[in-house]
Amino acid sequence: MKRQLLFLAPVLLAVMLPHTLGGSPSTRSALVGKWTGRVSSVNFSSFAVTIEISPDSDSKAHLVGEGSPCFAEADLVITITGPDSVTLAGSSKAGESITFKGNLDSGEKQLDVTYITNGSASARCETDKGVGTLDKQ
Repeated sequence: MKRQLLFLAPVLLAVMLPHTLGGSPSTRSALVGKWTGRVSSVNFSSFAVTIEISPDSDSKAHLVGEGSPCFAEADLVITITGPDSVTLAGSSKAGESITFKGNLDSGEKQLDVTYITNGSASARCETDKGVGTLDKQ
């Protein structure tokens, strides 16, 4: 029994360590850059979105929602959730919260996303959600 536990400790460490350190280095480096595209909302017309992920930022991104009535600029925290999956979540200075969940395509040039916004302090949008595709520039 002790041998099984000693064997499992390094295996568990090898599986868990990449997730606690921010995911796969290749996924993180593939995300670096400027991502632009349109997202479709369930409540509003589609609108442009730009997300910038700088190479010197370990876990942060910047969002510009160019046409959404529900969110504007926001700083986002990046969490790698799988080999090609990412979550970007944060809030704007006006109190709008936004979460994007995305999957990189095999060429690492497109990011298919879903998003949800929740209860803004401005009361412009209580909840909005939608989908879209962002292309790496």
